[in-house]
Amino acid sequence: MEKIKPFYVLDVPVYPYTMDGAVNFLNSQVKNKKQTFVVTANAEIIMMCQKDAKYKKIVCQNADLVLADGAGTGACGGMRFICGACKTFGQKRL
Repeated sequence: MEKIKPFYVLDVPVYPYTMDGAVNFLNSQVKNKKQTFVVTANAEIIMMCQKDAKYKKIVCQNADLVLADGAGTGACGGMRFICGACKTFGQKRL
């Protein structure tokens, strides 16, 4: 399974997966025995990337998947959160 295209929040790539989409992607990684480094990026993580170049490199270059952790990060990419689940505007659930 290929990753979907990320959106960027202050130069940090965030992949707009729904919960089901992220689980499906990660299940595919496990099935293919691929080690996967996942970051859940909230506003604090995004801001830490702005202040610490080494941290930003880890998140932006070493993480295999950066997921929105919170409505603020998701809203930057056109995602909306309903009762703890997330849906992407203008797209079917992934």
